[in-house]
Amino acid sequence: MQYIGISEVAKDLNLSDRSVQRYCKEGFLPAKRIYANGKYIYLIDRFDYYEWKGVHFKGIKAPKLRKDLRVTRELTKEDTLKHIEIWLDWCATGKLNGKPIAPRTIELYRYYFGLYLECLGKKPRRPIISLDNLRKALGEISVERHSTRLNIYSAVQSYSKYLIEIDKLEVEFTEQLKKLRPKRLLPAKKTYLNEDDFLDLLNKVSKLKLKEYDSLLIKTLLIFLVNTGLRNAELCKLKLNDLDLNQAKVFVKLGKGNKNRVVGLNKETCLFLQEYLKARLKLFPDLESKDNVFLNSKGNPFNIESLAHKINKVSKRVGYDISPHSLRRSFVTINVNKGRQLVFLQIACGHADINTTRDYCQTNEDEVVKAMRDW
Repeated sequence: MQYIGISEVAKDLNLSDRSVQRYCKEGFLPAKRIYANGKYIYLIDRFDYYEWKGVHFKGIKAPKLRKDLRVTRELTKEDTLKHIEIWLDWCATGKLNGKPIAPRTIELYRYYFGLYLECLGKKPRRPIISLDNLRKALGEISVERHSTRLNIYSAVQSYSKYLIEIDKLEVEFTEQLKKLRPKRLLPAKKTYLNEDDFLDLLNKVSKLKLKEYDSLLIKTLLIFLVNTGLRNAELCKLKLNDLDLNQAKVFVKLGKGNKNRVVGLNKETCLFLQEYLKARLKLFPDLESKDNVFLNSKGNPFNIESLAHKINKVSKRVGYDISPHSLRRSFVTINVNKGRQLVFLQIACGHADINTTRDYCQTNEDEVVKAMRDW
């Protein structure tokens, strides 16, 4: 037979099928690409292969090649750190998954992979990426912190895909890794406010002894989030030219999944925005250099952490414990209780799946009983 397949070459060279396929794709190994049985495959001319092997693998016996591969795959902590930036660049440019990953996800990968390395200690067992090391890292985090454990797992999973692509890890590792995916053992803490709670929160915040600008800022933030359902990252990126108060709408650019959408503004939100923007203009007149809608008292735009801290700190002072995401949940819950269509709320929230929107609704049994009395 004149032609041989990728598996035969991989077995002959003691490489993975993926490595040989990449050689063919990049043109390093001469191969013929054909369409068969519903997919594209590579066929290598037997005589071309032996000539190619004589040039690139001359004198290398299979056992020796296997040993060399085993050594290079056992990455030290120093080797791992060198590859982190390349891995994150692959994620950002879409080289790893074929689709660019959002900057916020890149930040999370960086942070939680660093936390993974911290959990391994100063002298971790080699190789750094292994099931034993992942078990150790996850074991260092309490089960109450499910999101932290899941984020560590996701970062390691993504980094493992990168190592497989550069032939530093076996393909089978991804299947083994799935067995260690953290499972939620305790119910998720889903904080939210119903309409009465939200009005009570606003009333108490109004009575706090805050500077005039700070008081107006926090009330506008609370009202804006609970009336639009924007994500905290979307609010932080909001620019002045994204607001159209005449048409009562806001343009949400490059939200989650790099998708754009338009969200409506009710009268209450428009009025508070107008008052806030007047105070903002008076305090920070240089609009060209400060084009973010929401600025703190020092004139700096919010980031995700500072926004969450601001809302959580003020809410705790008046007896509540909420976050920007709590207000997004409150947006869905309050509007569902008012009889608004779930599909409208799905589009407003930017959810790909309506079940996600349904999960955001936290209507409790007492509210259902109260509503049913008027049916």
